[in-house]
Amino acid sequence: MVSKQRGDQPRFIVSVLEAKNLSCLVPKGINEIQKPRKFVALGLQYLLLAGTVAAFIGGASILGGKGGVIGAAIGTLTVNFLNTGLVFNVTPAFMVQLYLGILLIVVIMFQTGSRIFEDRQRRGQLLEDVDRRRSILADKIARLRKSSG
Repeated sequence: MVSKQRGDQPRFIVSVLEAKNLSCLVPKGINEIQKPRKFVALGLQYLLLAGTVAAFIGGASILGGKGGVIGAAIGTLTVNFLNTGLVFNVTPAFMVQLYLGILLIVVIMFQTGSRIFEDRQRRGQLLEDVDRRRSILADKIARLRKSSG
């Protein structure tokens, strides 16, 4: 309620009953506003996890690179088969997310391991090429020394 006295600025008068009703309505309003956001956030969080796992299974690299359409389809089918199997097994939703997280960690470990293996193979091939070139140059130098001396 707004009360106005003569010559004064308007001031707000809130009775005790109005304050009690207002204090009861505010938390309910905040909870009603937050509930849909929580459910939407959880749904998007699950979709983000499932999409990330599907992309990494499909061949998208952690360190950049490309993935193909066929790989994305294979990753999506893998995640959906896992999800369907766990739902038919009456697994709680948090356990489904846990299994997807474990699968994501395993895929990341395999990608990292394959990257390390490829780097070692490349380094070994480079060292073999250097050794072969060195032996070729040593043979050429030996032939030049024989022909000049």
